Amino acid sequence: MRSILKIILLISFFSVRAQEGATVSLLNQENYEILKKFSVKPKDSTKIQSLTKEHLDYYIEKGYPLASLDSLTGNFKSGYMAHIFLGPKIKSISIKPADEQTKAFIKAVPGVNEKFLANVPFTNKDVLTVRRRLLRYLENNGYPFAKLHFEALHISEKPSAELRIETGPSVLWKKIHLKGDLKISRNFILTLLELKEGESYSEEKFQKAGRRLAQIPFVAMTQSPQVAFFEDGAELFLYLTKRESSSANGILGMQPNQDGTIVFTGDIQLHLENSIGFGERFL
Repeated sequence: MRSILKIILLISFFSVRAQEGATVSLLNQENYEILKKFSVKPKDSTKIQSLTKEHLDYYIEKGYPLASLDSLTGNFKSGYMAHIFLGPKIKSISIKPADEQTKAFIKAVPGVNEKFLANVPFTNKDVLTVRRRLLRYLENNGYPFAKLHFEALHISEKPSAELRIETGPSVLWKKIHLKGDLKISRNFILTLLELKEGESYSEEKFQKAGRRLAQIPFVAMTQSPQVAFFEDGAELFLYLTKRESSSANGILGMQPNQDGTIVFTGDIQLHLENSIGFGERFL
């Protein structure tokens, strides 16, 4: 028999006046034991998803390789409920794609396709690695609400299952808002963050936005970047203000590193005042 355990994420909110975050309780529905509490910011829609995935990773590592998100319902006003299917506790399982769409995504992700082609049972560690790589690929290519789940389960001496990817809606960057009193070229910021309205949503670029902005000598953030999802796309909010002017010897150039940080390079005298909208004045 399949062992099913549903876990509910209950989100309760503070009053609008004092709303700085939402309290999330991880509740075991079988015995109503609260397993963990944490909080998320009201406008950070992706945090609920990411925290749910972190808990799935935990259960997979504990020997439940079929753990998956069954459903996530609700909203910020009334709260969310996330039902998680754990499945049986096993050491390894044979897995194949359930449909052509799932097969296509598997082929697109390096390291994942090779594992399926090997046609050998997946250990719990293998399942966790494949799951993380698939979800990372989907999140960075326009599917921030993608889910993985297993079906056609056969639990015997040689367990087997089929993996199905539910992509959810395809999400594009609808609008990027620059909030605050900083006078700066919009194109400069979008180029720095490698963002373009109308392109597919990327969770990785969203996560890197704050770190990259922090690298700019003449820019300060009044609060962290936030993203909101609507039916017609995602909107990014950047809260920027001017950092105190300074002088330096060198020309301001930008060179992105592989780790997402920005290296500023150059070799002539310049005065950082952001007077022409790019944060610099050449002397």
